[in-house]
Amino acid sequence: MGDQFEASVPFETLRKEEEIAKVGGGFSRYGRKRVKKARKRNRKFAFLNCWHLNEYGESAAMWDLYSNNNVAIKTTFSKLRKSLQKSDEEIKFTKVKYLDFRPDGDQMPEEDRQKGWTHYVYKRKSFEHEKELRAIVWKPVRIEAQGSERDDGIKPDELTESMLAENLFVEVDTDILISEIRISPKRGQEFEDLVSLVIKRHGFDEEIVVKSDLDHDPLF
Repeated sequence: MGDQFEASVPFETLRKEEEIAKVGGGFSRYGRKRVKKARKRNRKFAFLNCWHLNEYGESAAMWDLYSNNNVAIKTTFSKLRKSLQKSDEEIKFTKVKYLDFRPDGDQMPEEDRQKGWTHYVYKRKSFEHEKELRAIVWKPVRIEAQGSERDDGIKPDELTESMLAENLFVEVDTDILISEIRISPKRGQEFEDLVSLVIKRHGFDEEIVVKSDLDHDPLF
């Protein structure tokens, strides 16, 4: 995950947890350390599919940041959800909520601090321009209490990178999913023709390939 703050908690949430730990309520200081370690480890258990929500159409900033010189898929939320119905995975859909992570800023709701996957609902306010929707698959590796063994004989401290999946492939019905394929601004007709050829070769109607709204000549 590119954002080092992904799955972290706001400063004020951490302050509250540490205050509780000092008085022994909820969890001890030792328990607080285990929670911190678990949150970092849990980043390996979340698989995210991210979308930009935009009622207007396109965002020049999002093209520049994530898909410049490429293509973007346009769909609707109902199509996205329906296209993933055949998947064996339990997929959770959520709009990202943007919080102030700084001192004297926002706190994460109590009910979301205790769950693993809900940490991926929140990002810093500086990312608010993304207007993000996420499809989340949460697949934690079950780890027993410190010192005990799992059913397959793995102790908590023996959990290694090789036991964790880097990617997760989920079945998706692209016929349902894809409304349009938008060409990145300034790519030109040659690239658009190439995309159309590839799309047609894979059984799609080439008319779903559309130029970016930002790729029109200015009027004076």
